[in-house]
Amino acid sequence: MNKIYLYIYKFNTIKDFKIESFFSDYRLDKINNHKDESYIYKMIEIENILYKVLNKHENISKLEFLVGKFGKINLLNSDIKFNISHSKEYLIIGVSNSDLGVDIEYIDEKRFKIKEKITDRKISDINELIKLYTIKESFIKYYGLSILYNLKNIKVNNDQIISKDYDNLHYTSNKFGNYYYTVCAKNEFNLSLIEINSMIFLLK
Repeated sequence: MNKIYLYIYKFNTIKDFKIESFFSDYRLDKINNHKDESYIYKMIEIENILYKVLNKHENISKLEFLVGKFGKINLLNSDIKFNISHSKEYLIIGVSNSDLGVDIEYIDEKRFKIKEKITDRKISDINELIKLYTIKESFIKYYGLSILYNLKNIKVNNDQIISKDYDNLHYTSNKFGNYYYTVCAKNEFNLSLIEINSMIFLLK
């Protein structure tokens, strides 16, 4: 059975990251084409953590990505697959030997408005809604689909995500504090959850 490593990182309130020589052109373009300082720093932090995580699995001197039509990124010249998502305080990075999709979302009552976008089911519990949303978003992330793809075309049962347009995917979804995250892949998998302590992790 395939194994997926899911790294969970809490964004650092102390801004001690900087642009490094291993940064991808993809990330540098995002940094150079944005004026918001908080966004820029988040991109710098993400690239540093992503580099460190991927180097746990393969020796990489510089991040080089192939970017899909709708923004999904893959490592060039590597068998390692990864997918990332972030919401408010947390970043998650899934790493495996085969394709995967991940999503994390903050649980917020104000987000009930997304219900009309994702399902016709009657849902009154925000936890259930956010969980369903992460499941469907992980499917979008796996296939690298447009944000305009109709989420109502994606159906969910106890262990699979189903769409008439694409192959079914297996998934696991869990609550993490005030967040839900979902990981999905084509075949069944074992999930290894790794919480990152930024200073200890970066020094290793």
